[in-house]
Amino acid sequence: MSSREALAIGTDAKPPAFFKGEYEQWKDRFLDFINRNDLGDYIRKSIKEGIMTPPTKVLTVAGENGEEKEREYPLPLGEYSDEHKRRHKGDKLARSFILQGIPNEIYVKIDSYNATGKQMWDQLEKI
Repeated sequence: MSSREALAIGTDAKPPAFFKGEYEQWKDRFLDFINRNDLGDYIRKSIKEGIMTPPTKVLTVAGENGEEKEREYPLPLGEYSDEHKRRHKGDKLARSFILQGIPNEIYVKIDSYNATGKQMWDQLEKI
């Protein structure tokens, strides 16, 4: 097996490498790589739906005239439920795995600065 073939297949720890002109093969291998990950369902959901909306909590605050108002605030990461923590990590891994799998010539063609895994995935499908 050549080194290029080995990179294209990937490992359990590293996603497969994307080579120009081989998107469909890479896509199948990449999704297989995700499925083997403990957070695979969350990573796939992030790629298909985008990042989760952060959970919120409702706090009662004093209004201008002394009346109380309820406002929603995003929960700090430390207060996320286990389910929300796994989804949040899946969102981060989706982006990270895509960045690890694409070569520099593709990386410069997509807008990856602050892009979510879904946004990057959608751009890759268009290339």
